[in-house]
Amino acid sequence: MSYDSRGALSGIEDALQVEKFTLLLANSDGDPSRERVCLDTLCAEEVAGLVFVPCNAEPRASVPGEIVTSHE
Repeated sequence: MSYDSRGALSGIEDALQVEKFTLLLANSDGDPSRERVCLDTLCAEEVAGLVFVPCNAEPRASVPGEIVTSHE
């Protein structure tokens, strides 16, 4: 994880704590099958929000339909 990533995550966590939320982090390490497991797990847990950086060039190709459609 780069220094810039740590700074961004720290800022996100600080903002979430103000609103009494907790940051949950999942990392696929660029592996599309692991990415799917991470997304499926987070969806199953019904997380309140999701910051998603896909490992492929077309983010909507790997985002479950219920995530995409619930926020459009």
